[in-house]
Amino acid sequence: MSTLIQILQKVICSSVSDKQQDSTLDEAVVVQKKILKYLIRRAKFTAFGEHYRFQEMIGKNDVASRFKKSVPIHTYRDMYVRWWYRLLNGESYVTWPGKQKYFLTKGLEQEDGKKAIPVSRSIINTYCVAGRRFLSEFPEKDEEVVGSADLELDFNKIYYGGSLAAIIAHHKPIKYHCCFRTLFLPDSGELQNRFLITEIGWMGIRTKTLKDAYQLIVDNDLYYEFIPFNKNLPDRKGLQSHMKDTLTLEDVENNKDYAVLLTNNSGAWRYFTCYIIRFIDKAKLVFTVTQKVKVS
Repeated sequence: MSTLIQILQKVICSSVSDKQQDSTLDEAVVVQKKILKYLIRRAKFTAFGEHYRFQEMIGKNDVASRFKKSVPIHTYRDMYVRWWYRLLNGESYVTWPGKQKYFLTKGLEQEDGKKAIPVSRSIINTYCVAGRRFLSEFPEKDEEVVGSADLELDFNKIYYGGSLAAIIAHHKPIKYHCCFRTLFLPDSGELQNRFLITEIGWMGIRTKTLKDAYQLIVDNDLYYEFIPFNKNLPDRKGLQSHMKDTLTLEDVENNKDYAVLLTNNSGAWRYFTCYIIRFIDKAKLVFTVTQKVKVS
């Protein structure tokens, strides 16, 4: 690795605070509550926020309770049919402030090639924060830098569509090529063995001590809810029956399976991720992925 690249990496890719590594579960719970309030406040003037009366939730002590009573659980189909298609047509302030420029259309959970997931500038920043944190824990070695990521974006006069690597490289080219290129190389190992990224957010970083286990990222503008997993969840009606009784981080227990809902800073709200996880050390926010399911 050249000296110039090393200097750039130190300057541009310097590690962010590792406060989460030392935080207690109670602190993580407080952070999650603050994130939900922040997301609701940011989206209060969007079409989604106005429809679900986010303005009325702001400043209330029971924001989380009001949120899950008002906002339904969403699959991709739910979000697209009612909201995200408007973003693809160029409308702004639909589910997140501003006009949407990027959509995830390749990679991650895009096997069927039929999804278009909004990727806001805000969530690109959170991907970069998580990436810096990961690289501070697992520095890349020169011999691992092989292959090339798919950096081609499709432009249809309204938005860019492509892989997450292509979107980050287009929006933050210097930071991508200096810092994050190796994270997305196809020959540098399976993503699932290194970190856990869903189609709407970076959930976890692999632990150093436990194989196939991850530490939940709780301080990066993702809000988590959990549904005790049972055979009814893959059915959309069964999923909606849990709308008002989802669990938060403080409610989950070790060694039980939960379906994960994510709300992010890119216009996904109570989004069913298809990941079923099991906490093996809740106090340290450590979990494993037990399976993935699809909603019928």
